[in-house]
Amino acid sequence: MSAPIIPSVVPKTILVPIAGFIFSERFDLIRTTVLTYAEKHRDTERVIFDFTG
Repeated sequence: MSAPIIPSVVPKTILVPIAGFIFSERFDLIRTTVLTYAEKHRDTERVIFDFTG
């Protein structure tokens, strides 16, 4: 179970919806995915994690 990265209508912001349980291995995967995305898309300044699901 991963967490998709969604470009936001808010400039320089991405959304990361999180659903289900977050155990340490999954957290590490999400963190790595978000940081890799931010490295490739240097204009990213903010990440919004959505835990409402």
